[in-house]
Amino acid sequence: MPRQHPKTQKRVQGNKKEHPPPNPKKKATLFLISNSLPTWVQLFFLAATIVLTYGHTLDVPFYFDDFQGIIRNTAIHNLFDLKKIWDFIPYRVVGNVTFAINYHWHQLHVAGYHVINITIHFLSCCSVFGLSRGLLSTPVVRNRITRENEYWLPLLAALIFALHPLHTQAVTYIIQRFASLAALLYIGSLACYVQARIYKFSTGKVIWMLSVIILAGLAFFTKQNTATLPISILLIEIIFFSAKLERVLLLFVTAFLFLLATYCLLFFVFDYAPFSLEAMQTMTRETKVISRGDYLATQTRVVWYYLGLFFWPAGLHLDYSFPLSGGFFDRAVLLSGLGHGLLIGFACFCIRRYPFVAFGILFYYIAHLVESSFIPIRDVLFEHRTYLPDAGLCIVAAWGVTTLIGRSEKIKIPLVPGVLMLLCTLGVATWQRNNVWRYPIPFWKDCIEKEANYSRPLNNLGRILFEQKQYEAALQYFTRSLALEPYHPRVHHNLGLIYAELGATDRAIQHMSLAVQLDKKFGEAHYNLGTLYDETGNLQKAMHHYQEALRLKYEFAGLHNNLGSLYAAQGQLGKAVKAYKRALQIDPQFTEAYNNLGLALSWQGEFEKAITYFEEALQQDGNNAKTYSNIGMVYARQERFDMAVSALERALELDPMLAETSNNLGVVYYRQGKIEKAMVSFEQAVRINPDYREARNNLERAREELAQ
Repeated sequence: MPRQHPKTQKRVQGNKKEHPPPNPKKKATLFLISNSLPTWVQLFFLAATIVLTYGHTLDVPFYFDDFQGIIRNTAIHNLFDLKKIWDFIPYRVVGNVTFAINYHWHQLHVAGYHVINITIHFLSCCSVFGLSRGLLSTPVVRNRITRENEYWLPLLAALIFALHPLHTQAVTYIIQRFASLAALLYIGSLACYVQARIYKFSTGKVIWMLSVIILAGLAFFTKQNTATLPISILLIEIIFFSAKLERVLLLFVTAFLFLLATYCLLFFVFDYAPFSLEAMQTMTRETKVISRGDYLATQTRVVWYYLGLFFWPAGLHLDYSFPLSGGFFDRAVLLSGLGHGLLIGFACFCIRRYPFVAFGILFYYIAHLVESSFIPIRDVLFEHRTYLPDAGLCIVAAWGVTTLIGRSEKIKIPLVPGVLMLLCTLGVATWQRNNVWRYPIPFWKDCIEKEANYSRPLNNLGRILFEQKQYEAALQYFTRSLALEPYHPRVHHNLGLIYAELGATDRAIQHMSLAVQLDKKFGEAHYNLGTLYDETGNLQKAMHHYQEALRLKYEFAGLHNNLGSLYAAQGQLGKAVKAYKRALQIDPQFTEAYNNLGLALSWQGEFEKAITYFEEALQQDGNNAKTYSNIGMVYARQERFDMAVSALERALELDPMLAETSNNLGVVYYRQGKIEKAMVSFEQAVRINPDYREARNNLERAREELAQ
């Protein structure tokens, strides 16, 4: 029998594929807390870090341009006068409306302003978060990202942006809300554009695109560095959506038309012919002192300085004295330009392989185009100008860190603690820098230490000391400032203020006159010079300088009040009343203007109207002795003697040293036939002011009357 081999059972293969034995499920990387952290928790964590690093800045006082842009800016002092806000600076109307809201609710209490600034900073960080998350979902990168990129890149980018000390100036310096608000609207518009591109439903696309348009419009009317927004949108299309040539051309034409329309709108706002060479020159420069070529050459070095501050934020201060470059053939300018060319070339090389790197670098340069190009600006360097461009660098840094963490466990183990330590270091540095902002004198001394040969910080410290009535110390700093810059109008102006307080009126007038000669548009100096002439009795020159201040739009309640007093002294009561009313329109809580208006109306015989304004003054300040004295005199003229006595006695209770009020009370008693009481009041007036001839005459007459 043939030997039978055992049958082997064949496996049916069919189309079924064999899989390797299942590996244990790979756990998502633990980076900060958990990879499954909900968005709201991440944003709450982001908000908490901002509160920790900025929460102690609510008492930071006004600085530098805050005085001109907020305190003395009457355009924002009436929230409901939108035309005046628009007329002040039309292309910054959005930011000024936010300041008008602050002034309406908080007047000049700084805490409310800082709350808004910090909120804007938080929302800007949310925009960086949203933009980063949206870019991760774009066609070019969504299949190439690691878990670490997906989970942590948006939060890490937002945290770096939130905690970087270089951004303190844009947040803590109140007036630089323009920079942070513009960045919020700009980055928010980009984030909405990305969502519109990746959104699948037509209704959603329309909503997102409407958001893009609205935010872009608001951004442009906040600050003009946002004019580059269409270029950034084009950059996103090229890098993250691999736009075809036709689409790129379409977007390019759209961006060009948008910029052209914006340009024409801006010229329409200022009533210029859009294509007039003279108008173009005016609208594309802030100063004529610096040529376009020198400014652009200087900015090649400035942008490297900004980059250095981003990676090593040491020596931060408010007021930099950065030397101008004398053309493009300077060695430092050539090297800087070459460096920028290489960095931009590297970014272009990375477009396909490393899109986040390409976007971050190119975005940085695009966002600097307006303030660091050929449009001369008086101050060539300010830290707040980096706020918007730094968003690109924060995204690059976050991409680099999360990519490295995802490479291997060996890299992750030392890198994660390192990143946490870096974030803590940034937070501590930001907290410390913000703490310096809280104290004006140490703040400016810190700036002087870092800019020893720059006159402006010396002048600003002198102004702080002047406001604290430390006149001798202030005079020393003003003198040092003047030695460095002998023809600085503001230093001469401040010296004029000092000498006026020290009683050296002639020297005060000399310095103030030199200030207006050096800067013929110096409205504040004209006002203060007018005040000096007013005090010395030279009413004609006082009137001239007050009116010149008004012509220069240096308009505030005190100026109109002083003008009213000049008109009243000249017997022009109609003009005086008009000036006082204008003062009250600007400042409805101006007690002195109510008093002066009441007096002017009483001199015109309009007693009831006068009493109305005196009563309004008492509502503003119920313990104002001058107001009671004035209303008492009006009652006396109406022969309402009992009410007159009550008001005048109340005035003397509040201020017993009012000689004129004592004399007036004596006159009322005399007219009531109360001669003895009248004599007591006249004697009191003479004791207060022995040279008060009218009171002496009244006292003599009362004695004769009593003797009879």
